Amino acid sequence: MRPLIGVPLAAYFYNLESWSSWTGLPAPLSLAPDSASLLGYGTAFAVGWLAHRQPDRLLALERRWLPFAVFAVILTVVSYAIAGPTPRFEPYLEGPLLIYSVAYLAGAWCWIFALLGLAVRYLSNVSPARRYLADASYWMYLMHLSVLAFFASWLNPLPWHWTIKYPIQVASTIAVLLVSYRLFVRSTFIGATLNGRRYPRHPALDTGHDLAPRGC
Repeated sequence: MRPLIGVPLAAYFYNLESWSSWTGLPAPLSLAPDSASLLGYGTAFAVGWLAHRQPDRLLALERRWLPFAVFAVILTVVSYAIAGPTPRFEPYLEGPLLIYSVAYLAGAWCWIFALLGLAVRYLSNVSPARRYLADASYWMYLMHLSVLAFFASWLNPLPWHWTIKYPIQVASTIAVLLVSYRLFVRSTFIGATLNGRRYPRHPALDTGHDLAPRGC
């Protein structure tokens, strides 16, 4: 029943005349609240907040990740068959938009629960490296667009194939974000705001072994 979370969202976006459906969930372009972005991403935030307080529901995904993954792949194929590989930025698709809306939003939630289940199944052991990346991920999410844009503009004039440019852009972005997180975020008030605590700057003390839930 969990992927049905996407059905009300599909109904909303299907009736949203300004929705550029090929591009998926709209990203907010200003600091002012945007109803479509708030609903799309706010739903994910609310589900995550509730799941954090019901760990038994989250752990149950360990046994159900495979069906979610199968449906995710099927719905992704349906979405791709309707939308096609060519970018379309106008607010409609030349195809069955209602089917696409349901397949896209339900498929997105199938991917969410499949990946959560896989993580619970195979990544539940203690890992300081994964904990470090998890702590850095929020900062990386917030800042990645500006860094990606910088490297895209820098690489654009070069006559290289995209298979060369793209890995360089992604690897450079990840490196810059991880370094900036270490130097300017992890041991500062920014890190305390994003991650719930401020880690010590001294490497010998920053082990990442504190795996207790936030707020404990």
